Amino acid sequence: MASNLAYGATFADGRERFWSPERLGREWGAGRRFLVSTVAPDRSVVGELPAGSARLLVAAGGRRLYANAAAAGTAP
Repeated sequence: MASNLAYGATFADGRERFWSPERLGREWGAGRRFLVSTVAPDRSVVGELPAGSARLLVAAGGRRLYANAAAAGTAP
C-alpha cells in the first residue's frame, strides 16, 4: 500500500485540508503554518513562497517539514 496524500485531495471533504499553491501563498503569513513536502526544494511549492519566509525544521525519510516565521517563533 502506497502513501499518497494527493488521493485524499480529490475528495470534496478534503478541499479544506489540501490547499492549492495560490491558497498557500495567501495563507502562509496568516498565523502559524507548516508545510510537509516530499519534493526536492528546487521543485517544491516552497520555492514559490516569499523569499526567506520558509524555515526548514527537519528533513528525514525523503520528507521536509517547513514552518513560516509565525510558527518558528522568530524571523527566518
